[in-house]
Amino acid sequence: MERMVPKAMIPRVLSLAAGVAFSLAWAGGSARACEPVQALLFINGTCICDENGNVQQTDATLCWGSSCRAFDNDSGQFGQLKKDRPGKLEAIVLKVHNNETNQDFDIVEKVDNPTCANLIDQVAPQQPAGLSGSAFFKIKNLQIMDDPRGKLCTFGNLGIVDKIIHTPKSDHFQIADLNGKLCEGETRSGDQWWLFYRICRSPLNGLGMSEKGDHLVTDTHLIINQNGNCIDDSVKPVKQPVEIPSTFEGPCL
Repeated sequence: MERMVPKAMIPRVLSLAAGVAFSLAWAGGSARACEPVQALLFINGTCICDENGNVQQTDATLCWGSSCRAFDNDSGQFGQLKKDRPGKLEAIVLKVHNNETNQDFDIVEKVDNPTCANLIDQVAPQQPAGLSGSAFFKIKNLQIMDDPRGKLCTFGNLGIVDKIIHTPKSDHFQIADLNGKLCEGETRSGDQWWLFYRICRSPLNGLGMSEKGDHLVTDTHLIINQNGNCIDDSVKPVKQPVEIPSTFEGPCL
């Protein structure tokens, strides 16, 4: 005989079922960093000229970030992702495929001497040589100390990001950001937090023989160290492919 559930209990039953499903998904390792923002920016770099002043090439830089936008009392050319899994963030890996050249390449931002070095190399086996690069990071709600505007701290090193987000506020760990502004460490509940980022590399043709107008498919991965257990956590992708802009992105006003 089929068991009848009173109507008054149906919302509670559904809620419990949803909670169990979430717990099973987490235990099974299927949780993914979610709600990303990621676009390609083409930024003009330093002009390289011959002895007569003739342009030989420009050190144009391709960046994974976003066009100028406002976020969390701040603004800039930053993409975003949410770190959902607890543990130390040891690397961000961008696995990229160029639809026009059919070339694959991997871009890696990592901490110094990562525990998960072997996994990083497994996830990113095609890292181009001879590239120049930079990266900029902000953490949601990690604000510059004594800044009434609530602007976020900006870091250029993933190791500093990992250190400051895993140091309790009670420790009063303080460090200057890229702009010389003082910032203080503070952990997050469940070790879950939003990261705003811009990751750049040049020259363009060193990235899978890419050119303006090519279409790139980027799969973003987070390499997480959970007490020595290394995890490859893929980030939910944005709409793909994304075209490399044909014009340079101007600075934010």
